[in-house]
Amino acid sequence: MPALCNANNKAKANTEVMDVPVRRSPIERMPLDILLEIFSVMHPCGLLPLVRASKAFRAFLTGPNSERIWKASRARVSKDVPERPPHLTETQYTALLFAEHCTGCGKSGITLKVIWVFFGRWCESCVKERQVQVMSGCLWRYVLMRKFRLVTGDTIEDLMAEVKTAMKDGSAHFSYVTTKYYHRLEVLLFKELWMSCKDNEEKRKLVGRRIAVVEEKTKARSALKVFHYASYHQLPSMLTKVGSIINRLKEEGWGPELEWMGSSGPSTLRYRLDGADVVQVLTDAGWGKIRREAITYMGTIRTARLAQQRREAVIKRLTMLRDTVVAYEASLGPRDATSDLRAEFADLAIMPAVRELVGAPTEADIDPEDIDKLQARFPELQNEWRSAREHELASMVWKEVPSAIKDDLSKTSSSVVELAIVSFRCTRCRREGLRWPNILAHKCSRSDYYSFDDQAYGNALSYVCGHYGLMSPWWARCPFRVAFATKDMRAMIRLCGYDPFQATFEELQSSGTRLYCKVCSVPSIGYMEVYNWWNAPTHSRPRCHTGTFFGPPVAVKSAKWTVLDPKHSALVVAVELARRAGGQVPGATVFGCARCRHLNTGIPYSHCERKHGIEDPKVGTDFYVHPETSLEDPPVTIYPDDARTDRTAAKGVKSGNALFSAALFAEPELL
Repeated sequence: MPALCNANNKAKANTEVMDVPVRRSPIERMPLDILLEIFSVMHPCGLLPLVRASKAFRAFLTGPNSERIWKASRARVSKDVPERPPHLTETQYTALLFAEHCTGCGKSGITLKVIWVFFGRWCESCVKERQVQVMSGCLWRYVLMRKFRLVTGDTIEDLMAEVKTAMKDGSAHFSYVTTKYYHRLEVLLFKELWMSCKDNEEKRKLVGRRIAVVEEKTKARSALKVFHYASYHQLPSMLTKVGSIINRLKEEGWGPELEWMGSSGPSTLRYRLDGADVVQVLTDAGWGKIRREAITYMGTIRTARLAQQRREAVIKRLTMLRDTVVAYEASLGPRDATSDLRAEFADLAIMPAVRELVGAPTEADIDPEDIDKLQARFPELQNEWRSAREHELASMVWKEVPSAIKDDLSKTSSSVVELAIVSFRCTRCRREGLRWPNILAHKCSRSDYYSFDDQAYGNALSYVCGHYGLMSPWWARCPFRVAFATKDMRAMIRLCGYDPFQATFEELQSSGTRLYCKVCSVPSIGYMEVYNWWNAPTHSRPRCHTGTFFGPPVAVKSAKWTVLDPKHSALVVAVELARRAGGQVPGATVFGCARCRHLNTGIPYSHCERKHGIEDPKVGTDFYVHPETSLEDPPVTIYPDDARTDRTAAKGVKSGNALFSAALFAEPELL
């Protein structure tokens, strides 16, 4: 108390010498006991400006008897405020915990985090440009480090608090090195004390004192970090505009938004609104100045809150829809190749009939029973989705059809996507020979970057698909291009007895007609290769290829294909079916599990045994050929009956890729 009187007396004496009247503010003329009570209930941030207001206040608030004032003020904020470290003054400690200005130059509005290692909050210029507070550890490494280790055996980390920062080292590989920074004033002071020591004994004592100081600071630093993190998210509104602003916003109906912001709301408003952290009462005029800014910001918070609530509601409904789809698929029995040609969960989720229910307003009460009612419409929705995909691909065919066959193609009575002369190729994976409807199972037809008109609905659907490992919706911009059959392929179709502009792919596949090359099927070859209409153009040998000078004339080579008799064609078809039944499907073979959605390249023996306990899985019962499997069936070889002793022939028949015939090679036209 006498400090304030003495300071006022000194100020009065000085003014009398200068013949200037003494002017004191009303608060300085108040009794000291009242001032003491006022200061004790003030927020620490309110005491800091008073220290710089006048010499009298500074002497009073920084004097030896001012500690209880600062303690009482900090206790008003929180009872958990740690004790002041001995190396910090009351003003330094208060500024470090509660103020928002640089502790180096006093610049206000500092948003940098506190560097607790050095007990300071510094602006960018103090840290990077002036480097008043920190310095690189290389000074120690080259000046004192060697002598220091020889004397004490300790390291610099025991004596100096350090900050490690990862920085690029400038090498071609962009590797990172760790640079240690120390407090410059501490380093220079310790260096000065070290150099002033007369012998090693004094140096050891200096090191011991310094280690004790570092340990004390470490303990204080740990407690301060814990308190500061908690107080940052739970700042009191006492004596600041934040509390008044929050009350005003609640009166205007922004309570749900403030509640949604949670404990970080006051801190956010302090940084968002100009002057919100000022220690003064918010008047009506002051609220009028910042109201528009506050309402605008709260509008963005309301938009974010409603968007999150909308997303959470849609995710909940989509999860219920997923459970309904799983139950519907389970009711259909074991999975087969047709299961992969149906609309997936995401395809159903974006259909208008489903979105009308799942995408209802957030406040709508949608329960699992409402979602289960959609299960009765799933067959109808599946047909609707498939028809839409067929129409989409058919439109693509008509856009790319060559003018030479456009008139003939327009006379077809079937859908153009079902024709044998129409196939598709994928521009993403370069896959060719994709057919309808197997193209519906192609993985590239679904993209993770599906765009939605309702962004909240799209984000929720993407989340559910990712969470449960489900496929994305069919891509509207599917990466397919149309490939039309060549002239040679159309000739093969005619040779089988079909019109290439009328025959569908399924008709030719089930026709049972097989072809062989008359040029190659001669006694000197010793066997006959039989092809179907699809893989016949892949047959190419030097003696029968139309582009070489070997073998028969071009006229013979151009008419080299002929139809195999029905008896032997049936035998070849039986070999092909037996080969597929045994799982010997050539090409890019993909198998699907009949009990789950697992796909496997090759027969899934290990999956069926590990996942479902089936030791000897069977195709058609435990797994199936996935529609993604390519149609690259190799030809079936027919050997004469007298070739049974031939190793190659016997091996081919045993493996299911060949057969013997006693009558075929005896026919006159083949001799």
